[in-house]
Amino acid sequence: MRAPTFTCGLLLLAVGFTPLAPAQVIQILGPNPVIAGTPVSCMGAISYVAHIPDIAMAQPGALLFRPDYFSLPPYVQLFIYGHECAHQIYGGNEQAADCWSVKLGRNQVFFTPAALQQICAFTFPSPGDWSHLPGPLRCQQMQACYFTP
Repeated sequence: MRAPTFTCGLLLLAVGFTPLAPAQVIQILGPNPVIAGTPVSCMGAISYVAHIPDIAMAQPGALLFRPDYFSLPPYVQLFIYGHECAHQIYGGNEQAADCWSVKLGRNQVFFTPAALQQICAFTFPSPGDWSHLPGPLRCQQMQACYFTP
């Protein structure tokens, strides 16, 4: 039996990103990496393991993941992958990326309500920053997205 795939179907947009510095790259995962044991894709965006300041980042046609990303719980890894993939559509809109990722996971039956709680537990301690909402509000908005069509 073939393993399910987590597919992020989208268009690539170059909005609000800076070019990938080659010196940052540790490993090239390619356009179809296996994340948390699940084959994933993001419409040809290439995934990289890189020395970056955040757990994950997106650039036009590229998804970057810090090495410690791979030690996160599986649902959190899949959420973050979907979130970074969504930046290919929504540019820097963090709330839209969160919403798109949880709906994608829900629609592809990767994220149950229990999985969403695990994702919220990861984001809840965050105080937020200039682009991300504080964890409790971020979780509340993700739950609202998950439970609406």
